[in-house]
Amino acid sequence: ISGFEIVGVVLASMPLLTSALDHYAEGVDVMKNTRNYAMLCNISTSLDTSVGIYKDSCYLLLGPLNLPDQQMKDLLLEPKREAWKSPQLQSDLVMRLGSSLTQYMSLINNLYKRILLFFGKKLKLNDDLKACTTTTTMDGTIDEKARNKFFKNNWLKTNGDFDTDKFAAIKMDIDRNIEEISKLTASAVQLEPLRVEKKNRFQAEYWDKLRYHAQRLWNHYIGFLEDQQWTYDVYSDPGYGMPDSNSGMISLEEAISVSTGINDMDNCRYALTLASTVLLLYNTLWLPQTWSAKDIFLPRPRHGNLVVSHFYVSQTFGSTTTTAAAIVEPRSIFRNETVFALGVALLELSYGQPLLSFQTPEDLNEQGMEDSTTEMSIAMRLLNEMSEFVSENYLRVVRRCVHCTFGMSFCDFEYPEFRKKFFEGVVVPLKEEYDASRK
Repeated sequence: ISGFEIVGVVLASMPLLTSALDHYAEGVDVMKNTRNYAMLCNISTSLDTSVGIYKDSCYLLLGPLNLPDQQMKDLLLEPKREAWKSPQLQSDLVMRLGSSLTQYMSLINNLYKRILLFFGKKLKLNDDLKACTTTTTMDGTIDEKARNKFFKNNWLKTNGDFDTDKFAAIKMDIDRNIEEISKLTASAVQLEPLRVEKKNRFQAEYWDKLRYHAQRLWNHYIGFLEDQQWTYDVYSDPGYGMPDSNSGMISLEEAISVSTGINDMDNCRYALTLASTVLLLYNTLWLPQTWSAKDIFLPRPRHGNLVVSHFYVSQTFGSTTTTAAAIVEPRSIFRNETVFALGVALLELSYGQPLLSFQTPEDLNEQGMEDSTTEMSIAMRLLNEMSEFVSENYLRVVRRCVHCTFGMSFCDFEYPEFRKKFFEGVVVPLKEEYDASRK
């Protein structure tokens, strides 16, 4: 027997045990043993009291559950073992007992053992907790001759009557057991409102925190842009563009400057992400034709480590100059400024510094000023030195972007042929580099 089913078994057994004691008391009376008769009568009466206390403790446990009358009858008035097997009932009782559950079940098990294993065994009751001397006639009444014969047999004479003192000792153990169960039940019931209140408070705090974090996701959500093929979620960064901002986003240029270093795998991942971004956002307001690392954003690095999973682009809407600002006359020195900008970004990732930080007087014009050739001059010099610390495959990609050499006379993303060449000559090799760095 397991679970609360044992509670019902004990409830059902107690009246039978009382009946058996009464039967033996009558039998002892046959033996003219006044002392044992009186003691068995006292044990029987005392057991009735214990039964009442035990039932009261069960009612205290069941009462607030507002169970149907028939179910209460099957549980308490006419206890049925099966009635205590209900999963819902057992779940409710576990909630009511709370942390006292283990101790309660231990006490119930001890009570069960004393009643069925000790008391029943010592009284020589049968499996139904009925006195083994109960022999009934055809009309259901007790066969007095059979009972008298049992109590006057040689076994009783040899063993010296019933040891009622031992029965009384076991009965005292049962009384203590029931008293402990009653006190524990009362204590658990008193504490239940506090447990429920605490649980409800924790649940309320949990849902408040969940709601807070859910809301945080949309604190800077503006809306979405949708066309026939794509939907773009738009978020604002309130700190962007403000002096000494504590914004969580910084430009890739700034991140490269403050980073303590980028390992090979992350460098390959960032390079692949930038190349894919160019292929997706070319000639759009999201990525200007003359873009740079200043136009790519990422979460602010922590502890100087540049470790991110996504890059972002930012755009300001509502300005009448937005579209005009995005359209800049291309510089003739570059076959495709968008691809050249990617080459510069890959150089900056590899060297860990902005391109212009490598500027020398030889990179300036005759007036000592920067011009359209300055960036190309620096990039050419860095390319020649780059072979010492990057793979040949990666170097070819950077050189291809800087010089825009794709084996075609035109380098315009509007042509599918060029997009295919860019994918095969830039994105695929960078993907191979990234896969190799992960091994």
